[in-house]
Amino acid sequence: MAFDKLDLTQVEDTSGDFEPIPEGKYTLEAVHWKDDPASTGKPMLTVQFSVAEGNHHDRMIFENFVLTNPVALGRLKSWVASCGLEAEIKDFNSSHMDDLMNTKFQANVKIQPPKGEYGASNGVKSFLRPSNGDQAEAEASTDDASAQPKPKWKK
Repeated sequence: MAFDKLDLTQVEDTSGDFEPIPEGKYTLEAVHWKDDPASTGKPMLTVQFSVAEGNHHDRMIFENFVLTNPVALGRLKSWVASCGLEAEIKDFNSSHMDDLMNTKFQANVKIQPPKGEYGASNGVKSFLRPSNGDQAEAEASTDDASAQPKPKWKK
């Protein structure tokens, strides 16, 4: 989509706040993912999470999962489980990643120290598995007519 002119004279300058959000438990949802190699050339998934509720709604947190790293694979599996989905998947693929988009989950968010030319940022300290009450609430909220169908691999 192209445009010819924009009148920015009446637009408020919102350069944004890039300070990390405070550490703590947040409801997040994945809003975008891509399959890009890491700087080492190893296969990697980059996932963009958004804070789904509260004072820091719509703030972004980015996570990289290097697919040859056992710790990263364990974190990926923990994220799947935190979404209330079956985490024992033999052939995890892009369709599964698409199914995870916009699925709310709980996570403990941390502040990562500055690195190189980049300031402090947020990261996911841990993905939290839903309690029975959280799972029942999530399933009840998907019962309305506007809800998307559950993935085949849903628990």
